[in-house]
Amino acid sequence: MAANYWQSTQLKYWTFEDTAVLPGPSQDLERLPKEDLELIHIYFSLLLSKLGKKLSIRQKHIATAIMFFKRFYTKNSFFNTEPFLVAATAMYLAGKVDEYPYHITNIVNETTAVLRDCEPSIKFPYDTADLADFEFYMLETFHGRITVFHPYHPFSKYIETITIDNAVQQAGWHIINDSFKTDVNLVHAPHMVAIAAIYMSLSLQPEPQEGEKPKPKTKTKSGEKHYQKLAPRDWFAGLNVDLEEIATISQKMMDYYHLHKTRYNSSAALAILKALQDNSPTTPATPSSSGAGTPHQL
Repeated sequence: MAANYWQSTQLKYWTFEDTAVLPGPSQDLERLPKEDLELIHIYFSLLLSKLGKKLSIRQKHIATAIMFFKRFYTKNSFFNTEPFLVAATAMYLAGKVDEYPYHITNIVNETTAVLRDCEPSIKFPYDTADLADFEFYMLETFHGRITVFHPYHPFSKYIETITIDNAVQQAGWHIINDSFKTDVNLVHAPHMVAIAAIYMSLSLQPEPQEGEKPKPKTKTKSGEKHYQKLAPRDWFAGLNVDLEEIATISQKMMDYYHLHKTRYNSSAALAILKALQDNSPTTPATPSSSGAGTPHQL
């Protein structure tokens, strides 16, 4: 896998200008409004978060699973696939990729338990054989391009260089977590999402007093180089990035928060998904009944 984002398959194959025109979303958007499709994605992002917490998986690994789920649906539509199977498989594959694997039986059992405890309760009709079969199909869909870079790493590096308090930092972490409920990580580079999270978190609180100007690089006892921390205003002034893109990411996140507050609930999202699949020309099938080599029939 690539050692950095700029040489990665994520940048080359999994970063898009507009997700709405991709094969999967474009098919769904012929059948339902964009906001309804976003509600379905929010539901499954939250479902994967619940599953990850049930498995005691770190947030980074949950984010990888969500990215795999979203990448799958850039190429496939909800109206003739089984997203609950896709979600469970995405979590299983994410564990392997992030070298934090769980036994396939645990994934199936915990998915069953999480869906049973959801409101409304849902039956998970798949077993380990279905999950194992679908893992191969998901890898085939991805063409083996499974590198995932997250905003977490650049965010942790950036906040070491800025004079911000813990409350602002925590707000930034939450914003990054929420970014995976949107498509921003399919459109924007991880460091840009991290900068937007810092910008948004700072906007929630007054800016601290001006910090000192950066001093020349020095060396610690361990030999590591470091800078004197900057005040946020000075830090942003020194960035060499497209600030309009930062504003675009921030607006997308604000749109997400508005949608979640005003329209989202799990029952409504499931009703949208059911209506979409009920109007499908074909019925979603399991891997065992669909046959090999049928990318839109699960």
